[in-house]
Amino acid sequence: DDLETLLHDLNHAFDIISLTETWNPESKNTLFTPPIPDGYHNFKGTTGTTSKSGAGLYIHDHLNPVPWNDLSFKYYEKDKEEFESIWIEITSDHNPNAIIASIYRHPSQSNEIFLSQLKKTLSKVKKEKNKLIILTGDLIYLNMGMTQQLLNS
Repeated sequence: DDLETLLHDLNHAFDIISLTETWNPESKNTLFTPPIPDGYHNFKGTTGTTSKSGAGLYIHDHLNPVPWNDLSFKYYEKDKEEFESIWIEITSDHNPNAIIASIYRHPSQSNEIFLSQLKKTLSKVKKEKNKLIILTGDLIYLNMGMTQQLLNS
């Protein structure tokens, strides 16, 4: 309800809305089924490994989202690392296609596994020529310098 209220109050139709901490743990008996705001495709998201985790995207109806399931990743090691992601491609006849990720990165003690997984995923994405790459989400500890380094490696 809060998202729909916010969208109504802003009076703006965003092309893409990225959500993290969707409180959609795998352990729940029922999966997170958020409302679908008018003008958007069904929510595309991940389950998380803990109570507050999860990531996903709302895509406006005028766009054509294609899931990239082979890029999506999830990892959990108690007291060390937790992260998950969902990746889609927006196809267009008139503009470059865009590859978009919604990533949840829990504020844990280690970045090593997360950075390794993200580097591996970005190396696959960078093979796609003439496409925009957009990372969204809750990327705790991942600053712009680290992002640039990942994209250049």
